[in-house]
Amino acid sequence: MILGKGAAYARADEEIRSFIETTGMPFLPMSMAKGLLPDDHPQSAAAARSYAIGNADVVMLAGARLNWLLSHGRPPLWSEGTRFVQVDISPTEIDSNRAIAAPVVGDIKSVFAAFNAAMKPGQVRRQAAWMDEIGKRKQQNIERMAARLNADPSPMNFSSALRAVRNALATQPDVYVVNEGANTLDFGRNIIDMDKPRHRLDSGTWGVMGIGMGYAIGAAAVTGKPVVAIEGDSAFGFSGMEIETICRYELPVIDGHLQQQRRLPRRRARTAPYSPTGLLRDARYEKIIEAFGGAGYHVTDTPSLTKAAERGARVRQAGADQCRHRPDGRHRERAHPEPQSTERCRPGVIDADAVATARLGARGAARLSALGADLVRRSGRASRLFPGRVRRAAPMARRAGLCRHRGALPVSAGTRQQPGRDQPRHPARRPAGGLCRLARLYDAVGRWR
Repeated sequence: MILGKGAAYARADEEIRSFIETTGMPFLPMSMAKGLLPDDHPQSAAAARSYAIGNADVVMLAGARLNWLLSHGRPPLWSEGTRFVQVDISPTEIDSNRAIAAPVVGDIKSVFAAFNAAMKPGQVRRQAAWMDEIGKRKQQNIERMAARLNADPSPMNFSSALRAVRNALATQPDVYVVNEGANTLDFGRNIIDMDKPRHRLDSGTWGVMGIGMGYAIGAAAVTGKPVVAIEGDSAFGFSGMEIETICRYELPVIDGHLQQQRRLPRRRARTAPYSPTGLLRDARYEKIIEAFGGAGYHVTDTPSLTKAAERGARVRQAGADQCRHRPDGRHRERAHPEPQSTERCRPGVIDADAVATARLGARGAARLSALGADLVRRSGRASRLFPGRVRRAAPMARRAGLCRHRGALPVSAGTRQQPGRDQPRHPARRPAGGLCRLARLYDAVGRWR
């Protein structure tokens, strides 16, 4: 059985699992159907995909379509004698590329519920020889992949980098994974295991780049759960500025950016012109999120990436890891093997007095404190911007050199406080009077720097 994203959309998790385990047939999930059954399920044929597809005499398609992702159902991947059973909600998908011997048009959840109800005990028997041969092929492929995954080159290759990400996610099944790129997508699909359905997002049938950051924002905003976006450097370039949106709304998104170090002859490594599709060889993409107040890490080896990934997953805030690697396994040493922390840019509660004094000097910090108190004292409406014991004055702190922190703002003793109310998260909800005063405050602070 081949599981497609249509089966995931139908939320037929229990019905499909019951059918597969009752019949004992092997299954192969497409990328966005991963997690309908766990990737480590004993009946999964994902590690022997080509063998299972090429040698099956009957294949059931559940929400999967014989499009370009499955070579349109044609040789050499498929056998000419293979017969198909297709379960799909759309009748126009039947016989689209191969003749379907047994089409079933309907809601996938309802169809498999009916299949399970009609199936009698022992009616379909497990094909032991078929499953044993698939198991042997799986084991051979797993052993070959293990050798690549267990290597620790520096800079990393795709396998070692994604192994570190996989290990960091192993204990956090609720994390949503967004994956896009070319090699990054291909390797990620095979290395990153999924245990829950509808927790993996990629381009699917579209096969495009530029959807990763938008998917990550949508998943984080709708579910409130942490999201890990595994991005290739070309894919990131299409929508990379959405990092600003992630930081602005403080979404729990971690962007793992895999930057390829494309191999050139040594004598041309620094002087060779870039091709039309070539990217800057020594770009530091993690600086982008630092500019917007997130935490960035530049790593070139697997242990450093593991530390950065675990730390990012623990704090569950906007962050970016730039992983520098070479796809061909030939590597060169970098000067910064350890994560380059930007802890000062991490959103959170800070001591605005100390940082303002360090950045503006004693006189500047005193002026900042006086202006902050005046801002709150003269505008009762604007006091909603600075509630409670912890004063959230991100714009002032930002202009004072505090990045994008929301920190403690010193105010005078006569300031009106409303400890039970929080600062509005959306800029459009800030009071107009407070915005006018903040604009004047920006200019004043800017002259001190």
